[in-house]
Amino acid sequence: MRSESGKLLIEIAHCPNVQKCLESTGDAQPCSRVVLSQGLKPLNAHQVPEPWSGSIAKAPLLFLSSNPSISETEIYPRWSWPEDNIRDYFEERFGKWIRDGLYTLQQNEGYSKSVPFWREVRGRAAELYQRENVKPGLDYALTEVVHCKSRNNEGVASAVDECANLYLDRVLSSSAAKIIVTLGTVAARIMTEKYRIDSDSRVHGPINIGGRDRFVVFLAQPGSNQARKFVTCVSPDELAKLRAAMKLAT
Repeated sequence: MRSESGKLLIEIAHCPNVQKCLESTGDAQPCSRVVLSQGLKPLNAHQVPEPWSGSIAKAPLLFLSSNPSISETEIYPRWSWPEDNIRDYFEERFGKWIRDGLYTLQQNEGYSKSVPFWREVRGRAAELYQRENVKPGLDYALTEVVHCKSRNNEGVASAVDECANLYLDRVLSSSAAKIIVTLGTVAARIMTEKYRIDSDSRVHGPINIGGRDRFVVFLAQPGSNQARKFVTCVSPDELAKLRAAMKLAT
């Protein structure tokens, strides 16, 4: 029997809003801009929304950002892929499709350059675990408040409330994370509004989100010109508390 998280993964990957937007391009829909950023290609050729990457039901640490970036050269699930292959791709992405947590498998069978976003996220995970050999997908997983892919957050502003209302509660309920690290202002707004978290503080918790007591941490978007490391963004006492939570979770 498929797990509830496995069912949710496919529901997001085959979000009905994608098909609606492709079939009704003249209608104003919240998701239209982000969906159509891929162009008017046939549905079966469309890159599916990204539910999450990694073993979300096991990883003690979850990074939450705005939306995934898109690449036309990466091997990535299209709508036509069988459901089992889609599920396997996202759950095992860092073990099978991404090398060293940084390099994506390309259609020419080579690998991409190092992805800066993933490099920085791995660095933040290493800070909390206090070791360099963190395992992407197992020690931490990644998800977004908008699951459709685009470049430079195209279409995110209009789609974010719709997407978060449809899926965020259930994604976080599927997560085993003891700590949710929220990256950037888009994800921060959704988290503070949806879960009534004080936006003036960086660290909150433990608070109950998705049926589990967790810490929520707010950091700047990777690659921004703001301070982004835990050691520069939270107090020594807060960092010690987060690191202790990581040790207990593992």
